[in-house]
Amino acid sequence: MKHPAKRRRKILLTTCLLAFLLLPGRMRAGAEAGNFHCALPRAIRSYSDNEFLLEAPEAGRYRIIIRDETTTYQMLTGEVETAGAYTVRWNGTGFNDERLEQRKYWIDASFETREGKQYSDQLTHTIGYGYQAVNFALPSSAVLNLNAINSWFMEVKVVQDGSIIVEWTPEKEAGAVLSRRQAVAGGKVLSFRFAELMGSSRPSPGAYLVHVYDPRNPDYGKSFSVQVTDEPIQTEKIQETGEILPEEGASEREIWDMMMRPSVVVDIGFHQHQKIYQDPDSRSPSLGTVHGQTQGLKVLDTQSEPGWVRVGAWVHENGQYTEGWVPSEKLILKHPETDYGLLFDKQKQTLDVFYRGKRLDTLKISTGSGDSEHPDRETPAGSYLTGTHRGSFSSNGKKFDYVIQYDGGNMIHQIPYRWGNGKKDFSPGAADLGQKASHGCIRVQAEPTAKEGLNAYWLWTHIPFQTRVIILDD
Repeated sequence: MKHPAKRRRKILLTTCLLAFLLLPGRMRAGAEAGNFHCALPRAIRSYSDNEFLLEAPEAGRYRIIIRDETTTYQMLTGEVETAGAYTVRWNGTGFNDERLEQRKYWIDASFETREGKQYSDQLTHTIGYGYQAVNFALPSSAVLNLNAINSWFMEVKVVQDGSIIVEWTPEKEAGAVLSRRQAVAGGKVLSFRFAELMGSSRPSPGAYLVHVYDPRNPDYGKSFSVQVTDEPIQTEKIQETGEILPEEGASEREIWDMMMRPSVVVDIGFHQHQKIYQDPDSRSPSLGTVHGQTQGLKVLDTQSEPGWVRVGAWVHENGQYTEGWVPSEKLILKHPETDYGLLFDKQKQTLDVFYRGKRLDTLKISTGSGDSEHPDRETPAGSYLTGTHRGSFSSNGKKFDYVIQYDGGNMIHQIPYRWGNGKKDFSPGAADLGQKASHGCIRVQAEPTAKEGLNAYWLWTHIPFQTRVIILDD
């Protein structure tokens, strides 16, 4: 898989994505109103080829900001070498190709000459209903084993009701392209098993590029790579794991190596709880519980008590590290996906996104605000795997978008916003970034980072199932 941050669509004249909550494009005192103009020749719709027409007075740099009263949704910048008319192309979306709501926006255009002279122009525009697009298509695994084909699935989210084409194209050797059409509902996160997508078709072993698109707007599809194998599936033995969190001051390589280790998890439902017993006896007291499928356990002893394994984990009830016993028959081994890893630091309130061994960027977060009165609101530390994606949910008058499950009831999602008069007000959630504020979930900044332009929406559209999540204790 190519690094998706490098696949952003290029806007004419070296457009770039910049900060999200910057000042909304007001010019400094002395800005001139003449000789610079910004116009829209036709209505803007998301996921289509839209144009701004600029009249530049001389060589310089332009900036176009799309915003409402509370939030900046897109910023386009570039340079021109001479005076004249220029076309700036835009696909009608927010940062990271996020769909914009169908409503009115302010467009602040400005221009600065190389001598520092300032010009500005402003217009309003109602963005219409967006065209069809695939927001994301993510595989449950980068490996499809033909001996366990029913365990592989794809998560997909599209804008509108319609149908998608799923194409499997051999990457290296010449071979037949497998293609099938699948009906999809817009606005929902959908999950399709392999047989639902491809029927009785089976790819031969090898490397494939899977392309997912709606034929009505094929330029806005998504692709990912899959290695198909028919190797026999081996049962892996549960062994002592050693530490499952990196030491303080660990290097990028050491952190990545730990991220890529397999996880020992409890083979129960994702939302179910497994007791950690004080003694190797199901009648002994429970020291706390862990969730199934995604929460990694530190394995301490597999030999001394037949039928039992001594483990360590940060329990759901209060986030405290606990050591005890679980039945060995309940444990299985799972391997993380190998492109990305997420490192959350509760003390710094940051998220480091790793890509193939390197720290890609750092984002601001808010973790759980557990205390003596509400210990269950603490975000437990530990090593996890991401679960499935969700759309959004509401709580206490606030809305939370771009949800990635990772630990039963706790999720990774965008900071909350209040929705009124068709506008998003992120100010309450943005003010809490950098400190504990949630009921246990991990909130991620909505504005894109200055370095790579990552935000909660980017995570939602790029982080696949069973990506490693490490949460450092504080």
